[in-house]
Amino acid sequence: MKTLYKFYDFINEELFDAELPAAEIHLLGKDSHKIMGFEIDGLCIGLDDYEYWIGIHEDLNIYDSFYTLVHEMIHVWQLENGKHMNHSGWFKVWEKKALTYVNLNEEEIKCLAQNI
Repeated sequence: MKTLYKFYDFINEELFDAELPAAEIHLLGKDSHKIMGFEIDGLCIGLDDYEYWIGIHEDLNIYDSFYTLVHEMIHVWQLENGKHMNHSGWFKVWEKKALTYVNLNEEEIKCLAQNI
């Protein structure tokens, strides 16, 4: 869990210029893999007063956890900036930026986890 928070800080710094607020990060258990009939690896919820809750499925490996967190952080950016939380428009812009700024392979992510 500590690693996910460190990943959050790293991604925030590298991709979002440290502009995202802190978010609560939780592991999603086996029973939460489906929401409303859809299989999910993570989710982002905007709470009152610009607080954010991110859930990452506990069964994901470190690589998939990292990129699911990137995905959910893009949703935090959308909510923080008054944009619709979806997978088009601004999401696609940030997804493309992520491929430039935080495009790491599995070994690099493992190394990052050990060094942060």
